[in-house]
Amino acid sequence: MATTAEALFWALLETAPDAMVIVDDTGLIRLVNAQAETLFEYVREELLGPPLEVLVPERFRDRYFGNGRVRPVEAGLDLHGMWRGGREFPVEISLSPLQTPDCTLVSAAIRHVTERRAAEGMLARLYEQQPHVALTLQRSLMGLPPDVPGMATASSYFPARQGAGVGGIRPDPARRRPGRHPWSAM
Repeated sequence: MATTAEALFWALLETAPDAMVIVDDTGLIRLVNAQAETLFEYVREELLGPPLEVLVPERFRDRYFGNGRVRPVEAGLDLHGMWRGGREFPVEISLSPLQTPDCTLVSAAIRHVTERRAAEGMLARLYEQQPHVALTLQRSLMGLPPDVPGMATASSYFPARQGAGVGGIRPDPARRRPGRHPWSAM
């Protein structure tokens, strides 16, 4: 049974969708999966045994495993991993301690988030542009709003009632009839 349980453990570790790094209470890396090898650009033999610091930029080392409690992936911390060549990349990490008879192990599920953060940034920029796009569409469909003293733009728009094309034509103020609104039909 121990062989079956051990085989199941290794299969789960290797098929995890995230990079998995398991560290002992002295900070030494004890287990990694194939995704960790790929993510950090090391072969497994190079990752087993050295301290965790080989994967963590120095400025972030005290933020990773300081208190030994479970921390979910969405903890709001700006964390980074470090590739083999020393370059940093943004990550999300979920930590989970496991007390064994011999020591405390900390399992870290690590996800590279550069692409997701770029997509989130693009979405935020598009969201910020939305009011400008809506105003442009409104103006192109309904014409320019009338001038309102003391306001940069009017809050209500009057649809064009004559002329060809989208939004009609802008009436010539010089041809305005007395007593009529400049945007009414001429």
